[in-house]
Amino acid sequence: MSRLLYGWLTSLTASLPLWLGYGLADILAEFHYRLFPSRRHAALANLATILPRSSRKDRARIVRSMMRSYNRMLFEFFRLPTWTGTSCSAGSTSKGASTWSRRSSAVMAW
Repeated sequence: MSRLLYGWLTSLTASLPLWLGYGLADILAEFHYRLFPSRRHAALANLATILPRSSRKDRARIVRSMMRSYNRMLFEFFRLPTWTGTSCSAGSTSKGASTWSRRSSAVMAW
């Protein structure tokens, strides 16, 4: 069942344009915030510990932003199996490739 669901989500997200996928992820972040109270409370408690002087409203805004980022990551995760080497290269830039190749060869030699 999980492979079927994974395959369905992969094909669905791969068919969406990026602007629509990210837009849906942003919209669904509010549902994520409201429908998963245990995650919301855990995040708020953690933020209260590390930001003790912030208001609850500020912490809730941060948690919503965290959930929006998480939903966007899920959208990208389900698109990933459909990417090819060419599409990955087209969507990214690389600076200092020679440094990277030297470092990776040094790690492999180790």
